[in-house]
Amino acid sequence: MSVAGAGFGWLMIFLAVFFQPVGKVMFGTWLTVVSSLFFVFVSFTLTAVFFLLLSRRSVGQKA
Repeated sequence: MSVAGAGFGWLMIFLAVFFQPVGKVMFGTWLTVVSSLFFVFVSFTLTAVFFLLLSRRSVGQKA
């Protein structure tokens, strides 16, 4: 799937809307088990890794 394609953009929007409530439920459920600092760290790390994986796919391509 092309990073510049309309289907890819639609998929990213869908995933963002889907993962937002899932993250809230997970945070509310595991708040007593996992410290909030660790949960935030993992969330930001996963977001950064996902961004880097997607951004590196289009390095060197014409904008």
